[in-house]
Amino acid sequence: MRDSRKGILPLLLLVSFLIAFPFRIEKSFQWFRLRKIEVKSCPSVRVERLLLSSMDARALRFWPILLFDNGASFKDVVQGKEPLRVSRKIGLGDVEFKVVPLEVAFAFRWNDKRWFLSRDGLVWQDSHPLNEEYYGVRSDDFSIVIDPSMSSPVSGDSAVLEFNYDVHAFIAFIEKVSSLSWPGKLEALRLYREGGGELGSLYLSRRDGGGFFTVIVDRDRELSSVVAAVSDLIDSGAVTNSGSVIDSSYEGKIIARDI
Repeated sequence: MRDSRKGILPLLLLVSFLIAFPFRIEKSFQWFRLRKIEVKSCPSVRVERLLLSSMDARALRFWPILLFDNGASFKDVVQGKEPLRVSRKIGLGDVEFKVVPLEVAFAFRWNDKRWFLSRDGLVWQDSHPLNEEYYGVRSDDFSIVIDPSMSSPVSGDSAVLEFNYDVHAFIAFIEKVSSLSWPGKLEALRLYREGGGELGSLYLSRRDGGGFFTVIVDRDRELSSVVAAVSDLIDSGAVTNSGSVIDSSYEGKIIARDI
């Protein structure tokens, strides 16, 4: 029995040494302490503070703990709340956050509110604090209004939402409309549904200063021929009164109502 105890004692001492050794090394060299936190390209001091506060406080003494949260901590703080893209990279004792602002396509109005739309399909209201801090006040060449007859372009109650429409097709249509040579200055575009069709009303001011007129288009049809037909109507004097409506949404014909 005594010989057995003599054999166990060195084993216990060895185990105790092996357990304590990493902690003594850490105390001396602080290999597991978080030495550096870097936030790159952050456009807002407020957002930078949010990112830093999202980190588990235990990571300051033991950085490997960050490897097990899968980025959930900073994603919960930023995604859905700030119109930004944020990534995180973890090194040996250092953490780097990279903040990328979104590319704003344009602003639109819906439900009596003004919204910003990014090219990758995120939406947020113009009252968001990051607009004042970074994005600024947009002054688009013409206003875009989504009518209540359309399905909701956004859903949810987060500060940053997903756009419910096909964002690429939506942006492509807006950019196509704005790039065409209409016979007047495009002041506003209203998007709506009527009779099962996806339509748009373009409000244009006349070049001769004689008020304005409206052009109704089918958003699923090619618009270049519509521009040519509307220009012919205006140049020929067939449409002269302010407030006139030129409806090109019918198949194979254009109806002008000179109010």
